[in-house]
Amino acid sequence: MRHLEGTVHGFLALRSKEGRVVAVGDLLQVVRGDRVTARLLFRFKDGSVDDETTVFSQRGNFQLISNHHIQKGPSFPQPMDLLIDVLSGQVTVKSPQPGARLSRL
Repeated sequence: MRHLEGTVHGFLALRSKEGRVVAVGDLLQVVRGDRVTARLLFRFKDGSVDDETTVFSQRGNFQLISNHHIQKGPSFPQPMDLLIDVLSGQVTVKSPQPGARLSRL
């Protein structure tokens, strides 16, 4: 790796094709040792949430350790809760039927 990742805090706006803001968000990235944790959170005007947390190692090469991605609310016709754990080799997806409640892992 030529450049190591560092701490980041970004304030984001997601816009429609017409330029209307449909969601506001935060990107927060924190480095502890060789581990980087990045969280991208969008809150939509209709109450929907897109929340993704990714952990990776930057020891020599970038290597994914885990990813947790949640999408729920009216903007997402099919709610989703996805968890990838590279160390255990497990991928878990929870996607309930329409109208069902989505539970966190």
